[in-house]
Amino acid sequence: MHESPGRSVDNEVSPHNEVSLHRGATTLVVARRGAAVQVLRVGDRDVFQPAVPGETGAFTGCVLTPWPNRIADGRYRFAGVEYQLPINEPETGSALHGLGWDVDWRVLDVGSDDKTEYVDLRLDATPVDGYPFHVVTTVRYTLVDDGIRVDALAENVGRQPCPYALGFHPYLSAGRTPTGGEASVDDCTLRLGVRRRFLTDARQIPVGDVAADGWLDGYPLAGRRLDDGFFDVVVENDGLVHARLSRPDGFVVDLWAEPVFAFWQVYTGDKRAAAYARRGIAVEPMTAAPNAFNNHQGLLILAPGESFSAAWGVTLRPADADGWA
Repeated sequence: MHESPGRSVDNEVSPHNEVSLHRGATTLVVARRGAAVQVLRVGDRDVFQPAVPGETGAFTGCVLTPWPNRIADGRYRFAGVEYQLPINEPETGSALHGLGWDVDWRVLDVGSDDKTEYVDLRLDATPVDGYPFHVVTTVRYTLVDDGIRVDALAENVGRQPCPYALGFHPYLSAGRTPTGGEASVDDCTLRLGVRRRFLTDARQIPVGDVAADGWLDGYPLAGRRLDDGFFDVVVENDGLVHARLSRPDGFVVDLWAEPVFAFWQVYTGDKRAAAYARRGIAVEPMTAAPNAFNNHQGLLILAPGESFSAAWGVTLRPADADGWA
């Protein structure tokens, strides 16, 4: 992932700071702000719930770096030094979802050929109060048949080791009802390849864990209000971890991730405005647990010059494909 020599991408970015890609029936729109997927659609079917203009608190489609989820009190200790991050979720007193979701990423390249369409975005995260480390994160979104592939690369370009974790925040669309109306997550079932679920305190910080009963077989979402974290992932025969949302329109959204995404958050969107709440479900692949800067579950320590890469993706398929239900 690099900038094409001698090629400007300014004309690829719309006045709204978005890049649109099309391949066959698949449409992808990515915003510079948060490197966030705004639209992912196959034909006339949304794969992701589209972003709502001006709605920042939902983190729709954003890249979560250099940590996903919550850091309790925004405080952590690393290499014998205590750091304080800004609190951006006052109701829980947490630093939530990193430093890249509300800033503009640089569009490095927009590419196309007979086989693919892609866009590369980069965040040159300079040291800030509470995170005095220098990590460069690059994300490539590539259109594939009926979906996308996402490749991420993070590199510590600073002079000292740093704590690091990565996540993504897509909302899988609930689709439409058989009569053509907008469906709710209450009409859907989610299968998630996990064995354990975090128990949390009132601030959504893990304090223990229990068996994640029912998730491997399919968890009916009707009436469920979820903002839950999971781990102990199940790697399928293809070497990947899967989350599959079965929708009432007869389609399944299959979100796959490399096993390095060993932690997942599932959020039914209940705090969003009524017009958008429960129209999609956030299924968030993460490389570390909530509060990882303190509990160290899944936390990476990147040495100077060290890099880390990870990939995930999503496709939309008919429910009867490969025996899915």
